[in-house]
Amino acid sequence: MMIEIATVVLCVALIVALGIERSKRLKTRKNLDQETGELKKANTVTRAVLKNVHAYVLLIDSDLKVLATNYYSRTETIETSGEKRIGDLLRCSNALSAEGGCGSHVMCQTCPVRQMLNQSFEQKSSFIDFEASLTIQVSEKESKVHDAQLSGAYLLINDKPHLVITIHDITRLKHTEEALQEAKEKAEHADRSKSAFLANMSHEIRTPLNAIVGFSELLVVAKTDEEKRQYLEIVKTNNELLLQLVNDILDISKIEAGTLEFVYSDVDINLLMSDLEQLFSMKVSEMGVQTKIVRDTVSSPCTMYTDRNRLAQVISNFISNAIKFTPDGIVRFGWELRSGSLYFYVTDNGAGIPKERVSTVFDRFVKLEKGQNGTGLGLSICRTIVEKLGGKLGVESVLGTGSTFWFMIPFQPKVKPKAISEKQVETTVNDVVEATDNHKPSEGKKTILIAEDMEDNYRLCEVILSGTYHLLWAHNGEEVVSLFLQQQPDLILMDLRMPEVDGYEATAAIRQLSSSIPIIALTAFAYPEDRKRAAESGFTDFMTKPVSAKLLLERLASLLS
Repeated sequence: MMIEIATVVLCVALIVALGIERSKRLKTRKNLDQETGELKKANTVTRAVLKNVHAYVLLIDSDLKVLATNYYSRTETIETSGEKRIGDLLRCSNALSAEGGCGSHVMCQTCPVRQMLNQSFEQKSSFIDFEASLTIQVSEKESKVHDAQLSGAYLLINDKPHLVITIHDITRLKHTEEALQEAKEKAEHADRSKSAFLANMSHEIRTPLNAIVGFSELLVVAKTDEEKRQYLEIVKTNNELLLQLVNDILDISKIEAGTLEFVYSDVDINLLMSDLEQLFSMKVSEMGVQTKIVRDTVSSPCTMYTDRNRLAQVISNFISNAIKFTPDGIVRFGWELRSGSLYFYVTDNGAGIPKERVSTVFDRFVKLEKGQNGTGLGLSICRTIVEKLGGKLGVESVLGTGSTFWFMIPFQPKVKPKAISEKQVETTVNDVVEATDNHKPSEGKKTILIAEDMEDNYRLCEVILSGTYHLLWAHNGEEVVSLFLQQQPDLILMDLRMPEVDGYEATAAIRQLSSSIPIIALTAFAYPEDRKRAAESGFTDFMTKPVSAKLLLERLASLLS
């Protein structure tokens, strides 16, 4: 009986023990399944992070063999079999060109990346933000240099040293930094240039201004006509120099602002060269020097689509400089057609330029001789104009023999003229008939209406014109329109900037009343776009201040004849 009871108790105990063990196993399995799920989740997150992180992550051993990496998922390439070292994986050009791969090339011994990794293993330490340049083979025939930033974490896996390294491609960042540095240096250079420019301008402006003010005061106390003539000549010369300086400053400001504009039209090159020949022949005669101006004529006609004023500005500057340094020689100029471009040249047999200074003649504020008049800006402006026209320029010179300044611009054929309709012809004829009827010559003086808000400017016009014409004075645009209706003048000299109603608005109002009366814009606005706007606004002609008395009288006589 006791044996049976003991057997039953033993069986019960065994069953209970088995139940407890089963319960433990179920709990352990549940925990294991939960941990497995967490590991899978963490592995998924890790894979996503490694795929999308902007860096290559590599696990390497002390032999620099890659044990694990996100390189293939990042580059979306197929993983190849066989062991790879870091240089093989990253396609280092030295590693790929060596038969034994990474570590076998002669340059591997001096590789900065390899040296840093070996040092980290030797010192059993980590490192961060190590920068190096890597030459990467992007194709069979092409390799590129990439800037990289590396960090490495030293750790032991199964008691063996390993490094987890991250490699960031910072090539774009480096380029951005270089661009910012270059922009900073340019800004600093521009600031220094601006300061130097203002200092130079202060000197250049005060020099002719001093002569103008000084000799204007001496004119009052001059006792003889000869003294007055000499003083007036000095004032005139410095007036011209100051005006040229102002024009150069305006051009420079346009260049700096990137708003230098060009007005294109069909230009007869032979006619332009002929005009320049006459202009400088007269100028040389007035200067009293023995320089001979010679134009090399071309028999074939040439008309091209370009900016006439800018083209003339460059050639004129070259000729003016040649005259300065050739007081008793020959200045020869002309053009040639060369390989689809027009080649313009100005040659002199004057002083020439020292060899060491030839390369700087087109820089700002460069004067070959300090005693010569000029701002040192003309040739710099010429370079910008020629480059804007799509050309190039240069100089060839031998000291003591002479110089040749030249430039080439692409030849652009003239634009085919638009057809003129019969209606346009009829309108033009009617305007001419109206002008003839309304402005027949009279026995008395013709009347000129001067629109000018500055009294000094009006007084200057009064001194020049009052002996020949009857003058009316309007202080603003509103008075211009009123006096035009009351007095019916023969011609209007119109300032553009006036109070209340400006010159453009006044001209528009007058053109509604008469399309034939000549209206001349007389203004301090001197840019080609100002001239173009005036022509489009109904002005008959355009003249800039300061005005030449001789030119003004000639222009009025031509329009009123």
